Amino acid sequence: MEEIKAYKPKCCNKAYITKSGARKHEHNCYKNSDNRACLTCGNFITDYNTIYVPPHGDQNYGDEDYEERYNYCDYDNKVISTEYLQSNKPFQYHCPRWIPKAGD
Repeated sequence: MEEIKAYKPKCCNKAYITKSGARKHEHNCYKNSDNRACLTCGNFITDYNTIYVPPHGDQNYGDEDYEERYNYCDYDNKVISTEYLQSNKPFQYHCPRWIPKAGD
């Protein structure tokens, strides 16, 4: 095994061989609070919704109900993404409604 020098952005645990690669990632990362993106916002809420699966005909499937995780913006109550139906809507950058998360 060979040891190499790498650069790690301040926002996450990824590593890059070049400083410019780490800087570019930091500029685009959703986890960087300087970008004011959804993942670092106090309005970004993760919640769960129980999906009830009704029996079909005379068949009883037992406990087929399941929990679906979804993310939404608490400011305007818009769903951002769900666990099973992935949204093509990307997280927002430089949001005017961004607030810091509690405890940060």
